[in-house]
Amino acid sequence: MGRKRILLTVPIQSLARGMGLLDVGLGHVAAACEAAGWDVVLQDWNIHHTPESFRKYLESESFDLVGVKVFTQQVAAAKKTLELVKEVQPEAATILGGPHPTGSRPEDLWEAFGEVLDFAMAGDGELGMLSLLGMWEERGERPDASSLGGVSGLRFQGSGGVTANETVFEPDLERLPQRDLSLQKPSLYTFAPLWDPLSSGRAAPVHTGRGCPCRCGYCIAWMINGPKPRRRSLEALKEEIRTLVTVYDVRRISFMDNVFLSDRDYLEQLCEWLIQEGYALKWDFVPTSFFRQLKDPSLCRLVARAGGDAALFGIESGSAEVLRRIRKNGTPEEYAEVVRTVHEAGILCMGYFMFGFPDETLAEMEETLAFSRSLPFAKRHFGICLPFPGTLSHERLLEKHEMERVDWETYDFREPKLLPSQASPEQVIDMFRRAERETLMSWEGVKTLGWMILLAGKAKMGRWRNRGKGRDA
Repeated sequence: MGRKRILLTVPIQSLARGMGLLDVGLGHVAAACEAAGWDVVLQDWNIHHTPESFRKYLESESFDLVGVKVFTQQVAAAKKTLELVKEVQPEAATILGGPHPTGSRPEDLWEAFGEVLDFAMAGDGELGMLSLLGMWEERGERPDASSLGGVSGLRFQGSGGVTANETVFEPDLERLPQRDLSLQKPSLYTFAPLWDPLSSGRAAPVHTGRGCPCRCGYCIAWMINGPKPRRRSLEALKEEIRTLVTVYDVRRISFMDNVFLSDRDYLEQLCEWLIQEGYALKWDFVPTSFFRQLKDPSLCRLVARAGGDAALFGIESGSAEVLRRIRKNGTPEEYAEVVRTVHEAGILCMGYFMFGFPDETLAEMEETLAFSRSLPFAKRHFGICLPFPGTLSHERLLEKHEMERVDWETYDFREPKLLPSQASPEQVIDMFRRAERETLMSWEGVKTLGWMILLAGKAKMGRWRNRGKGRDA
């Protein structure tokens, strides 16, 4: 008998919003599956399957398990993906991972996906997959429900209904399998930030650690990565950066984790090393829970010297009352101070804001728009706070409308009809469109349009280059 095979993929992209982003989480799960002795095929966000092309692909291959990473916006596409798996390869098991199954109540998952779903995974996917696949390998067949109680983060259905195992977070990240970059060559992806479109194909996301101590009302990062910061060793991080630069010619890194600023000594050592190595490397980062570190101008200047050229601030609201209600750990005054300090150090500041938070009024949304104008952002981004599973927004939405669950297959994510705000959905959508028009008509909007045209061309070239690479990309 040959080695068992697993396909790790994403929802059919013609039915969901596509991305050209290298997925770090999928890379780590792939490494865990390989460590468990399985053959892994990884199809990331750069593979744009249609239902027809995915069906043909499944007809040409054979898998024991198919895993799909899914965000809540992609539930309908994920369900179609699993339906095709069960139709073409009925003996293959299916498993969901990612933000949606992590935040969802397990019973809601099976209500939505039914018989096409066998398992779901939450927390550190590597831990759960190592256990599940190791057990599978040892038995020579798929484990039954009676033996799955010790698999961290696993959700499954047995004779007694749906079971959700306790989620365990590995405190020492060095004990988890490290991702194999050869499975996710940066040149195969079109990802590039709008302020640096020419880095497409030479940019890669990197995590310095996991965890988030905050429980902001619109976010489940603490559920996905654990509530306590867990850092990779600095040597492991350096080795990954060195490989990205010297082997894959990466010229931009996006530090996308929430703990990037959590340890000042760690950050300073990283910056000093980058300066010493002299790489022609630019990088951006997300100041989240630990944004107050950037109140120190000397640290901001060190970041700029080391190649840090952009900070992505998820401030969300300009209303002090809204920030309090959604449990953000900062005030408008604190955010303003930090943004100006970072800007003065020569680092681009990107501002991210949302409308439609629980109980938010029209006047509070006006405060957000006015606040966004008051700061030196190179680009402002606006969105609608969607009530994703596991969040305070979701909880308030169910209470407000006296609902048991949200049907995510039919939920309108572009023009939502159900929101937990005091302002009506129509008012929230109007405010969002107004903010978008304001940015588009500004100089920042003109620059963004030019960048988007350039990126669209590069993305088209990337898709042409990746035709037929679904098996080994």
